[in-house]
Amino acid sequence: MNENNAAKRLERSVYAHKGLTTDELKLFENYMRERVQIIIADIDDWLGRLDTPEESEPDVPRYVAGLSVFQYIDDHTDTRELGDLLGE
Repeated sequence: MNENNAAKRLERSVYAHKGLTTDELKLFENYMRERVQIIIADIDDWLGRLDTPEESEPDVPRYVAGLSVFQYIDDHTDTRELGDLLGE
């Protein structure tokens, strides 16, 4: 994890540094969907096994927490600078 982002709980990324062909991209998407579904279902099951908070303990702090997974594809077709896109 980048020390500048120490407040983040988890920071992980993986990418194909040499790029993927169209066929490899299809394989990657299928593989990723399969694997992500497994981990999301596993985490959801784990969270579901936790005890339900007692209404008699309203002073016990509770935190909303979760995990999100995002996929991206960058084909580098738009090479304009951000300032140009914003009209600066």
